[in-house]
Amino acid sequence: TTNFETSQGYIRYTIKPYPDLPVGTEINNEAYIYFDQNPAIVTNMTTSILRDDIDYDGDGFVFGEDCDDYNENIFPGNVDIPNNGIDEDCSGQDLILNVEDIKPEVSTVYPNPSNGFVHIRSNYEKFQLDLYSLIGQKLLAVSEYSRYQKLDVSSFESGIYTITVRYSDGYEESHQVFINN
Repeated sequence: TTNFETSQGYIRYTIKPYPDLPVGTEINNEAYIYFDQNPAIVTNMTTSILRDDIDYDGDGFVFGEDCDDYNENIFPGNVDIPNNGIDEDCSGQDLILNVEDIKPEVSTVYPNPSNGFVHIRSNYEKFQLDLYSLIGQKLLAVSEYSRYQKLDVSSFESGIYTITVRYSDGYEESHQVFINN
């Protein structure tokens, strides 16, 4: 009731229909969200229509081959963004990087957890970075940073974020995870 704009949210879901449903079947969905002991908040009803062999997002993979044919960034053979909870390459799971897989000699993100700002230090003179939410939503894309940068993340909600750093040679890439307090 205090800030309508920041009180809005979105729900992403996947429908895995029974294999014997005919093309054209309508699937209706709504959700009930509970906060504490309050009555449920009911979401809008959505209707999905079962289609066959349609390439909705234009990535060359049709319904049934593509694990999310409504999102052009998710298709078989795509590069999976580690630790973001999204299966971009349709392998059946998100790529998880272990702490030992992260190359601290290439880039470092600190402090972790953040204090409203995140510092990125790189061994490369120039780099590009993308900041993703835990659900894989790109929140920030910046190119041509120098060896050291400071990002203001105080306006982002508390949670886990991933920073992907790409370097000018186009080959080296680093993925860092940080917690925003």
